[in-house]
Amino acid sequence: MGLNITGAAVGTTNLNLKTGSVTKSLPVTVESRNLLAYGPVATAVNGITTTVEADGSLHVKSDSLTAGSGVKWPLGEIPAGTYQVTAHGDNPDTVFPWTGIYLAIMDADGKRLCYINVQQRPPQTLTLSKATSLWLVVCGAISSSGKSYDQTLHPALYVSDDVPTAWEKPNGTSVEGEGG
Repeated sequence: MGLNITGAAVGTTNLNLKTGSVTKSLPVTVESRNLLAYGPVATAVNGITTTVEADGSLHVKSDSLTAGSGVKWPLGEIPAGTYQVTAHGDNPDTVFPWTGIYLAIMDADGKRLCYINVQQRPPQTLTLSKATSLWLVVCGAISSSGKSYDQTLHPALYVSDDVPTAWEKPNGTSVEGEGG
């Protein structure tokens, strides 16, 4: 048995319960529906640095990308189900050009399960038949070697039947990235 609270903004709020003349106020944390996690990478990893903007978006910068190399962040174990991988509101032609980056969801063995680029436009569907440890990867595209890149992304991983109309900042925006 669970309790669903809808319409509340992400963050901390109070849930007021009343029975008869007794009222109890309980603090609750409303979490983002965006299951991704990422964070700043100040020292370049595979030529890429990232910062997290004030709104929680991910700024990716490189003076010289390397095709097939990038940064990855652990997402932990995601339950079986159907998910939507998207870059909410981002123009794929600008954010994911052939000479830029692509965004991927990979399993712990490095198998690319889903990706977004200039051809595989968002949203993309990810179906997991069992709970799976996943990684978010930002990687140099096939024609990106030696090219610079400087864009802000709004990546998201949502349960398919609970996709918000506006992008939601993920709960984890201080996760340490590593080479991927």
